[in-house]
Amino acid sequence: MIEELKTAIGRGEIKKILLIQVSRVGELLFVTPAIRLIRKKFPESHIILITSSYAKDVVVGNLNIDELLFFDEKSFFSKATKLKRFKNMIKVQGYDLAVIFNKDEGWKEFCRSASVKHIFDRKTSKSFLGNETGNMNHSVEGSVRFLKLLGIDEKPGRMEISYSREDKEVVEKFLETSGIRKEIPLVVFNPGCGQLMRFKARRSTLNRLWEEKKFAQLGERFIREFNAVIAINGTSRYEEKFTKRISRIMSKPPLMIIKKFSINQLAYFLTKAVVFITVDTGPMHVAASMGVPIVALYGPTDKKKTYPYCDERYYRIVAKDLSCSPCKGKGLSCKDNQCMKQITVDDVFMAAKEVMKI
Repeated sequence: MIEELKTAIGRGEIKKILLIQVSRVGELLFVTPAIRLIRKKFPESHIILITSSYAKDVVVGNLNIDELLFFDEKSFFSKATKLKRFKNMIKVQGYDLAVIFNKDEGWKEFCRSASVKHIFDRKTSKSFLGNETGNMNHSVEGSVRFLKLLGIDEKPGRMEISYSREDKEVVEKFLETSGIRKEIPLVVFNPGCGQLMRFKARRSTLNRLWEEKKFAQLGERFIREFNAVIAINGTSRYEEKFTKRISRIMSKPPLMIIKKFSINQLAYFLTKAVVFITVDTGPMHVAASMGVPIVALYGPTDKKKTYPYCDERYYRIVAKDLSCSPCKGKGLSCKDNQCMKQITVDDVFMAAKEVMKI
């Protein structure tokens, strides 16, 4: 199968390419370097990406992609209906290659049923490259390394997200009406994560959060020592309760930007920050793609795979290397997340001072 694919690539027969990454914001950002390298390898091919509407703004306007399809229906009936429509469309148009970034085996069967000539997924790559796919590497690097069998053997480069002139205007108007002047340091907190939007957030999600009172104390310290403006970001209304509790503790109310911006507008807004302080979540990777100074707080999740993928001069990781951390994916049931509770305000503030743009 791989030899047939290599032959087809050598003959220039790969005219239409289907990419699949149905995921959240961070995971989609992780594959943007791989998509850029696929475009470089196949400059004349028509490239279509199936992704989630939740994360679609990450790739809207991406010049390496010709067409986007969105898939995230929750009910079985709507899933089946949309998959059938996609399958028929792809079958009629006749695709030469599918590159499946998702680990779900169901997408491989979908591509077979859509009569895609060559199907390439992580399992196929691993069976030929073995440990060379690198279990200990960052997810960005893993997404590129698994393309080696396609003749792509380059370093990933940066993650990509763009913003439009309209996005920039929205942010600039907000900054003006909020009274945020260029000479005043803007510090942005992202204390929550999108998974809080679930009706009942999983324990593993809650364990990623830092204590509200510590965020409040950290904000007070930035105000006291740098006369900073504190802004608190969140991407869903379910994060609002959490962030409002932080706001109530602080003596000077922060600027609340919960659901204020699209992902693209947030990308531009973060370029105005002297530092972005966050738990492991999608907006952290947006900040990394924009070269924004970051302090990332890690506990249950694997920092080796999801650290801010940018110049190491622009980020610091604050984590306590406990024997049980990272626990995510190990099936552990933790009701006392010491990995986050042991992180102090001093730890985070000192890390911020090392990278902040002042």
